[in-house]
Amino acid sequence: LVEVFSSLGLAYRYQNWIAIGASLQSVAVAAQQRSKISADPNGNEDPGYDILVDAKVQDPFIPAANFGVWSQPLPWLELGASVQLGRHVVATGPLQVVPGEDIKVLATINDDNATATLAFDMPPIYRVGAKYSFWRLFDVELDLVLEQWSVQNHIFLEPKGVDVEVAGSPQDLENMVL
Repeated sequence: LVEVFSSLGLAYRYQNWIAIGASLQSVAVAAQQRSKISADPNGNEDPGYDILVDAKVQDPFIPAANFGVWSQPLPWLELGASVQLGRHVVATGPLQVVPGEDIKVLATINDDNATATLAFDMPPIYRVGAKYSFWRLFDVELDLVLEQWSVQNHIFLEPKGVDVEVAGSPQDLENMVL
C-alpha cells in the first residue's frame, strides 16, 4: 500500500496561549493484493491446484482531513493534540489470474481485460503530546499515538471479467473477503 497526501492547511495562533489548525487532504492510493485460492478437488490443498489472484489497483482521490490544537500555558510547558481522520479506500485496477500446474488440466481460465476492485478502511490516528523544558538546557517529551486498526476488519476483493471453465461449465471467479 502506498498513500500520497496532498493537503491545504490553515492555522491560527493566539499569542503563545493556543493555536488551532486544520488541513483538507486528497489522498492517492496504489496497492497490490496477492492471494491464492485452492481449487483442489480432493480438499488436500495441493499447491498444484492453487490459483494466484494478483490485483494492482489505484484510487487517485480519497478525501481526508487532519485537525490539531497546540498550547503553551506556561513558559516551560507545551501541549498538543491532533487527529487524522480515517478513510474508506475503493481502488480499481488490472487483475491477473495464474493457475497452478495441476489445475490447468481441470479448468481453463481467461483473464483478458480482467479488473478488480479492492475495498478496505484505513484507521483514524489520534496523537497527544507534552513537552517540558528544563531551564532551557534540555527537554522531556511524552507522546502517545492511537491508531484505531480495529476499523479494518476485512479487505474485500471483487474480480470482474474472469471466466473460469470447469468441465465445460463456465463460472465466475467469486468475490474474496480477507
